[in-house]
Amino acid sequence: MSEVNVHQPLYNSKIIDIYLKLLDKKYPHIDQLSLLRHAEMKPYQVADQGHWFSQDQIDRFYEKLVQLTDNKSIAREAGRFFAAPEVMNIMQQYILGMLGPANVFAALRKTASNFSRSSLYDSRKLSSNQVEITVTPFEGVHEKPFQCLNRQGFFEALPMLFTNKLPRIEHTECIFEGGSCCRYIVTWESSPSILLKQLRNISAAFLIPATVVTAAISPWSALTIALPASAAIITLLTMASWQSERKESLKSLHSLWASADQLIEQLRINHNNTLLSNEIGHAISSQTTVDAILENVVQSLEKRLDYDRGMV
Repeated sequence: MSEVNVHQPLYNSKIIDIYLKLLDKKYPHIDQLSLLRHAEMKPYQVADQGHWFSQDQIDRFYEKLVQLTDNKSIAREAGRFFAAPEVMNIMQQYILGMLGPANVFAALRKTASNFSRSSLYDSRKLSSNQVEITVTPFEGVHEKPFQCLNRQGFFEALPMLFTNKLPRIEHTECIFEGGSCCRYIVTWESSPSILLKQLRNISAAFLIPATVVTAAISPWSALTIALPASAAIITLLTMASWQSERKESLKSLHSLWASADQLIEQLRINHNNTLLSNEIGHAISSQTTVDAILENVVQSLEKRLDYDRGMV
């Protein structure tokens, strides 16, 4: 079996960023810079959503984190914290635009690839509010039990983004207990629009036969009472479900717009950073005196970066 190098980048910086935001809220006394130094991580690497950390760095970070917080369940807590308002990043906005947990879990393989390159994620829909998820580590990858807990917290957070209620998770198979994969069954409460549709369908299934039976016994009563009442109830429930679905769709659209705005802003920042690097390189190569180089570099910094004062 081929072994994955412990220094191979497998885990996105967004994972560590969520941990740090949890520390900001619940453990503000902890020295985060010291924690990052222990794991050989840099603050700018955590801030860069395109950066990836190795298994060794993640292990060292978590080992020190548990020691500092004295909380052995902080991995699952951090996974759940993905749903917290304090996190609010581009990925969270993107997920909110998927119109419900079922769609999010259907696209889990793609979503998970933004966080981890260590495992293959698969999901299978069991019902409108239940899915089965399997996570199979790639050959040579050796994850730790706390990463399984962190996944469970993350799977809990995804429905919470839409329902604000904790879903139920059954962990029926685990690689750390001899299983070939980690298997989870996630069940969440249905959205108001789905509940209204179900209520409408149940009502229709009862009212239509009742109207037919009434018509057979008393056609006049069926025509004047049963049929109008049945039609009114079904119509009202249909309109209520449409209205609820419309509100949910508008909420998702607002999230998509916010995500697009953040992506555009990030593109602008990346563009300016690229131009800044180019201009500094040009200034260094084309000038012969230190004063001329500093003058050109400062002009580029002032033009490309968002600041109002500085010191050399």
